[in-house]
Amino acid sequence: MSSPMLRGSWVGRRTPSEEPAAQSCNLDGCLVFTHPEADLTPAENTSFMTDTQALLDSLSPSAQYFLHRYGGLYEFLSVGKSTVDASPVVVYRHVWPYAREVWVRPQPEWSSRFTELSFDDVRRLIQSEPVKAAQQRIKAAKQAAKG
Repeated sequence: MSSPMLRGSWVGRRTPSEEPAAQSCNLDGCLVFTHPEADLTPAENTSFMTDTQALLDSLSPSAQYFLHRYGGLYEFLSVGKSTVDASPVVVYRHVWPYAREVWVRPQPEWSSRFTELSFDDVRRLIQSEPVKAAQQRIKAAKQAAKG
């Protein structure tokens, strides 16, 4: 299986005007990424789990979304480097059906576990089943994989 083409990495030096409003630069001009949801309270972060319309309204058609092999929906944020060995890592955010949290995973592992979805498929997936049912399905898939 070939690895998906990931777009949207923020690398190099940019000015604040070249990035979305959620971006800023430090004093030496290097990009500092601030995710727009970084300031959400835990209640606001988890409200997306029960308010399907709010979640759908928060999605960006220009973002890249991926489905984990167990069924969770994630948004690709960037490619970075591991501090341990400088190997490539994927930075991504959980979108559904759990709280929005940012995660990091080795790129080869990402490529073998995630499949890119179109924006329309993402919307259909979120609308296809209640959050609790999706969480139970994912839990069952994880247990089945463990044997």
